[in-house]
Amino acid sequence: DELHRVPLSAENLPSCCLLTVLNAGDGLTSVSFSNDAGTVATGHADSSILLSGLRTLRERQQRQAAREAGAAEAGGDEGPPGVRALVGHAGPVYALSFARDDRFILSASQDGTVRLWSAAEASKLQGSCLVCYRAHAFPVWDVSFSQLGYYFASAGHDGVARVWATDKLSPLRMMVGHLADVQT
Repeated sequence: DELHRVPLSAENLPSCCLLTVLNAGDGLTSVSFSNDAGTVATGHADSSILLSGLRTLRERQQRQAAREAGAAEAGGDEGPPGVRALVGHAGPVYALSFARDDRFILSASQDGTVRLWSAAEASKLQGSCLVCYRAHAFPVWDVSFSQLGYYFASAGHDGVARVWATDKLSPLRMMVGHLADVQT
């Protein structure tokens, strides 16, 4: 194993991310990383969603490592990475899914809704709920974007899996007949 280890330096930082969520309130119910690993979304039992920028944290770590290596850099620490709160659900958030281009995020909740949020940092609508999909009568356990980013699927306690398009308020297909919850 030691022969295959890569030495760590300011230019070659570890590729894993250990994340501690502080002040999670009632509890952390879901986590999703963006496809470019620049943002982490956390869903909470108090119905909130928090988007945290990991790039800012990574850049801070790289600057700190450069300072420790003797390459003094002008400017100080900017503080903690940016955290944005997405508020709109009326129950715990059970699932989160980023679109392939990371501009949007879907959330599924106990309130029976799936919400589409703007996650693009450059957008004026950043952090806004763009659409609320309301076809489930019971909690929605899971939601997932397709690889195309236009379609997504939701699964809930009502025993129905639904396929949606982001521009339609009603599902395109409903897969019924399950004898219990559809969880994934």
